[in-house]
Amino acid sequence: MIPSTFVVLDEIPLTDRGKIDFAALPCPIADHSDQCEVNGAPRDWVESKLTEIWEDVLNVRPIGIRDNYFELGGQSFLSIVLFERISNQFKQNLPLSVLIESPTIERLAEVLRSRTTLKIAHKSLVPIQTCGSKPPLFLIPPAGGSVMRFAEFARRLGNDQPVYGLESACDDPAGTPVNVETMATTYLKEICQVQPVGPYLIAGICFGGFVAWEIARQFLQIHEEVALVSLLDPAAPSHGPTWTSPPRTFNDVARRVVQHLVSGSLPQIVRDNAVYQSKQVWKKTSPLGRQSLRRLRTQLRAQNSYVGQPYSGRVALIQSEETFRRETPLARWSTIATGQFHSTYLPGTTHRDMLLGTQAIPELARVLNEQIEQALCSMVHKEVGSRCRNGLQGASQNDSRFRFGPSLFESSLDESVIVPFDRDLQTRSQDQRRRVA
Repeated sequence: MIPSTFVVLDEIPLTDRGKIDFAALPCPIADHSDQCEVNGAPRDWVESKLTEIWEDVLNVRPIGIRDNYFELGGQSFLSIVLFERISNQFKQNLPLSVLIESPTIERLAEVLRSRTTLKIAHKSLVPIQTCGSKPPLFLIPPAGGSVMRFAEFARRLGNDQPVYGLESACDDPAGTPVNVETMATTYLKEICQVQPVGPYLIAGICFGGFVAWEIARQFLQIHEEVALVSLLDPAAPSHGPTWTSPPRTFNDVARRVVQHLVSGSLPQIVRDNAVYQSKQVWKKTSPLGRQSLRRLRTQLRAQNSYVGQPYSGRVALIQSEETFRRETPLARWSTIATGQFHSTYLPGTTHRDMLLGTQAIPELARVLNEQIEQALCSMVHKEVGSRCRNGLQGASQNDSRFRFGPSLFESSLDESVIVPFDRDLQTRSQDQRRRVA
């Protein structure tokens, strides 16, 4: 997330060996007094209690009722702590996704007062950024994850890109583990409520990449166009048309440790895992945390049992350097991707970074934006070519399937061909018929 406080130092403290002495760095002390006056003080008991909870969890004082949670440095992990405190204080269990639509104390207090949290239009779909002229991007989080992690990522994608998150589903009522195909079918129905027809943009992180892949396959089965399915650092499918992974052995683990040691990435991976394990220990003591862990285990079982099937649409595989060096994920995804396949990786990143850590967000958003623009431009070229081959018959000014706004194409396509797209189609068709005559 964006740092909420900056500290200016005359010099960086160093150890005897010339390394940065992190222990000697001063603790940042945020001064939000002026901002609090602008963004308002609590007006009733609900807002006062929420302010106390926010200040304790975020360690920022003072906080105004119109201060944005994410701009104050709030993260997805802290949101679990925050909502645990809110549940204990107000005796209401709110879904974490409420914080996406109500990111201030003022709006969150309205939710608590009105008690409308059960009146949810979509079971899993969460609007994150609804403005923009491009087709919406539908994002699926990793196993056990929440769409909370997509708030900053959506802002990095730009104001012209609508973004929706699909909350990870829990076990079904009968206790049977959810499988990837079932989740994809459920998500597909909710996507169609927001966007009835294609072209669709779908992306998933880690386990979410498996679900995104299956959603895209099911869209093609019902003859709907998918402009792009983006796989953000997924593992290799354990099962495929021509392979099945044997259980992992000690030699496999040792080989990976040696690879990380040679590449110099082992210290960072150890630190990331230490932070991750500490969060898992805390989650075991929290109701919301235990729910997240149950969802994590259920979805990892679903991932391990999923059989990857061929997909003929456009695919973008964006990996961390750590995953890229394993080779197997790239080899297996490229095998079942029978259409256009684009692969890249972000140098110097680990898998934990790609789970939307702060360092990877800007670069990941930039790369994904490029893939989206290329995919949409490719579809427009394809549509224009198809209409030209058919004598541009049937072109209509009401056809808005590829009307994404001229700004998307100004740097990528010939402006005389695309802008304005619909208005000139009929004129060019008439000119073409005159030349033929």
